[in-house]
Amino acid sequence: MYSKIIQVLVNIMIALSCAALMAMMLLTAMDVGMRYFFNSPLVWSTELTEICMGIMVPASVAYCTFKGAHVCVDLIYIHLPDVIKRIVYVLSEAIVVLAMGIITWKSFDLVDELLVMNTITPDLGLPMWPIGVFFIFTFALTTVITMGNMIKGDRQ
Repeated sequence: MYSKIIQVLVNIMIALSCAALMAMMLLTAMDVGMRYFFNSPLVWSTELTEICMGIMVPASVAYCTFKGAHVCVDLIYIHLPDVIKRIVYVLSEAIVVLAMGIITWKSFDLVDELLVMNTITPDLGLPMWPIGVFFIFTFALTTVITMGNMIKGDRQ
């Protein structure tokens, strides 16, 4: 049950991430085209690209964690005995859980600050707090996935 719920959430997030990437590509192409043909770039394209980046990157982190697709170099790890490999794996996953937990916790502070200061984008006037809420969700999901991997003992 846990795995199915996590898989559905990760699939939703990666769909959002893909949509954000596609939007960034289209915005950039439109901006370049407008600049080249009409000498009039889109003023708000950079703003929307930054927002899309704020969606794409955290969602991609959760996806990579779920798929076990992070890049790693294991020059020494492969030569260690299995018991030591298990200890190193659990310790490294615990460090990731701690880091993701701290990032999730500090994202709550970020959203609070964005709401209190009523932070909006300069050109379009879009509120920034929804991106902060998305950060909370994605980093919390990454924390849960990493804890599950650590408990199960999945190795990459």
